[in-house]
Amino acid sequence: MAVKVREGVMGVEDNLLPLVFIDFLEFRGRYLKRIVAKVIPSGLSFFQKFGSRKGNLRKIPRPIMLRALTALIIGYFLTELIARDLPIFKRQMPKDSFEQLIEIYLHGILQE
Repeated sequence: MAVKVREGVMGVEDNLLPLVFIDFLEFRGRYLKRIVAKVIPSGLSFFQKFGSRKGNLRKIPRPIMLRALTALIIGYFLTELIARDLPIFKRQMPKDSFEQLIEIYLHGILQE
């Protein structure tokens, strides 16, 4: 799901993020709330799949999982917008940085 979101937004994030901020500042998120209300059911059903998997999964409520994933995606786009032209960012950021962020989301940073 996250990769699909990234692919869907790539190339338009330069125009999308300013509109998001305008909605936050001028309309107190009125239009984003409408979009989020439509997206939440599919996001929660996506996380339902994790509940049916076997293993040592933590008992984290689906809305919290969705919120954390959303924060990760927004953070990715914000840092891309703000820092992508900085030389240190260009030199040190791997091409698969988004996939690595998802890896951290799913497995954490500790190697077990």
